[in-house]
Amino acid sequence: MNKPATPKLLFATFCAAIDQFSAQKFSNNLALATQKEYTELHISFQSTGGVVGDGIFLYNLIKSSPIPVIAYNIGSVQSIATIAFLGASRRIVNKHALFMIHRTTFTPQFATGELLREFTLMADLEDKRTEALLRDHVTLHGRDWTSMKENAFWFTAEEAVKAGIADSIGDFSPPKGDQLWSFIL
Repeated sequence: MNKPATPKLLFATFCAAIDQFSAQKFSNNLALATQKEYTELHISFQSTGGVVGDGIFLYNLIKSSPIPVIAYNIGSVQSIATIAFLGASRRIVNKHALFMIHRTTFTPQFATGELLREFTLMADLEDKRTEALLRDHVTLHGRDWTSMKENAFWFTAEEAVKAGIADSIGDFSPPKGDQLWSFIL
């Protein structure tokens, strides 16, 4: 009789702004994890957000990962990082953690009139992409999608589970003695 194979779990952290550099590092480390024949990735996720395109890339990368990705919010996952977090096959939130979502923002410090018009068009396109992904996963109980145009929405752990951002409340608990990878180094 063959014994079932023992799962080979990888425990890692991601604590960074979402940008091209961090997305590349995440991608490289996920590829390395699959080459080392890990069967699951358990990753603590901490980010105040960042670049929309890079967050959507991470969402799609995590969602299509050849190994299950179990993401943990053990602090705060905000803005486009919430979208990336939604790509995980299982999503767990610590009872003290928060999520935040909002519409796309830009800082047009030295923008010309034409550049401001371009920012408006880009923001509308980015909002359509992120809202479509949010609507695939999130139910806004007692809130309205249109009111998100003026307000950021914050979710406690309980609210995040109820809304579908997270599957359950729990802790990121790598076994004592296991190696902890950083997905940003």
